[in-house]
Amino acid sequence: MRVEKVDVYGTGNLFIRLFKPCQKKTKKVVLICGGLGINSVFYQSFARWLASQGCCAVTFDHRGLGLNSVSKADMDRIDVDTWLSQDLSAILFWLRLNYPNVPLCCIGHSFGGATLGVSPAINLLDKIVLVSAQSGYMGGFGHRIKALLGMYVYILIPLLVPVFGYFPAKKIGAGENIPRRVICRWQQWVKTPGYIQADFELNREGYRRFRGVLTAISFSDDAMAPLSTVAEVADYYSEASHSSLLSISPEEVGLNEVGHFRMFSRDAAETIWPKILNSLTSAPEWLGGIRH
Repeated sequence: MRVEKVDVYGTGNLFIRLFKPCQKKTKKVVLICGGLGINSVFYQSFARWLASQGCCAVTFDHRGLGLNSVSKADMDRIDVDTWLSQDLSAILFWLRLNYPNVPLCCIGHSFGGATLGVSPAINLLDKIVLVSAQSGYMGGFGHRIKALLGMYVYILIPLLVPVFGYFPAKKIGAGENIPRRVICRWQQWVKTPGYIQADFELNREGYRRFRGVLTAISFSDDAMAPLSTVAEVADYYSEASHSSLLSISPEEVGLNEVGHFRMFSRDAAETIWPKILNSLTSAPEWLGGIRH
């Protein structure tokens, strides 16, 4: 397995990491789109495992975060369109150009799966697996998560963003710092029924442009992505050629808990990861779970 760092634009503004298999022939390319403010390092164990299975796995940080950190002045110019319409599209075009005859797949976790369709280049994807990719409208959650979201959107964001000029997530142990324009847009989504679909200034045509196979996965113990919120996002991709919504309990995959994050930990390497890979290769029924 080889790891390469690639400058997508050739200008130093956007880097991705390729986890390449040892064999010459790549079975498929798998782009991993991570959750909001989650450093791409979190997904590297999974990416390395995919490479060991003959895939070229791709991770990236949204501009302003992790591998793509920028100055405070540049961070203030970054918005949702920068992340999704521009950068995500550029990554998809680069992958399609450099791997023209290989299936191009995406695993979208949380925010990364819910926002995929903002990219007009989503039609380049053959398959999408959404993992705990939920509508973030706070009204769709139980009391604990609703209270947590309320703390962010009504207290932390209004208090901290004017002081720092961005959301200082690192200072409160909540992941990577997030650009002001991005977090304020997300703040409005969380407060609004319909979440992203209620943002009429956002180009959402990409969701309807996807014609490939979609599998949306919800874990029964994931309070941050209840089944109803995952189903709502799956419905965004209304023109998918085949769509499956699966609810999986930890017991079905031999774990005590999965929640929102454990799917990407080494604990899941023997149980969940092979099933995810199979879903990119064959019918999603390989995953088991309850179909909806």
